[in-house]
Amino acid sequence: MAELKHPFLVNMVYAFQDRLNLYLIMDYMPGGDLRFQLGRCEKFPENIVKFFVCSILLSLEYLHQNNIIHRDLKP
Repeated sequence: MAELKHPFLVNMVYAFQDRLNLYLIMDYMPGGDLRFQLGRCEKFPENIVKFFVCSILLSLEYLHQNNIIHRDLKP
């Protein structure tokens, strides 16, 4: 995960662990996730939806190019 860098993915910067826990240092995302945005706005304008769809497709394409399959996509 630390080797992947993409503007539409939450990138991992660093990871470490102690005896009980694994800690992942990830990019700070101040805008929240898509679910948060959907809860805030009941309806998005078409241009925003196009941006979200393109962002998701580009990030999935990047993952597939790096031999990673994301199995937890939700509508």
